[in-house]
Amino acid sequence: MSNKVFYIIGGLLLIGTIIAAAGLGVWVYKLNNELTQVQAEHQALQADYDELESSHQKAKESFKEQSDETAADLEDARTQFERLERDLKAAQKESETLRGKIAVIKAKVEVLDAFWFSSDTSFQRKIDTMHDEQ
Repeated sequence: MSNKVFYIIGGLLLIGTIIAAAGLGVWVYKLNNELTQVQAEHQALQADYDELESSHQKAKESFKEQSDETAADLEDARTQFERLERDLKAAQKESETLRGKIAVIKAKVEVLDAFWFSSDTSFQRKIDTMHDEQ
């Protein structure tokens, strides 16, 4: 009887061990399938990451080139602005000089007008008001 109990207990343990081994086999099979899927997803994501990294590097290089080009253009524009500003100041000085010359010529034209078309007294008054020795 005691042998039968041992055989029954041993049989039950053997059946339990076989069921546990079968359950572990199914669990390992499912985990292996999940691992295969995760590895495929990882490879796809790695390919996307590599593509994005390449695109990012190209964008950084493009930005650097455009930044350098823009800085050079800005420096050229500053130089041109400073040159134009100097030219404007020179033109303004020349304009003031010409205005002064025009005022002198205008006064002399008024004297000539008085000489040719007015009386001698009017002509004399114009000469006296000019204060010009010429």
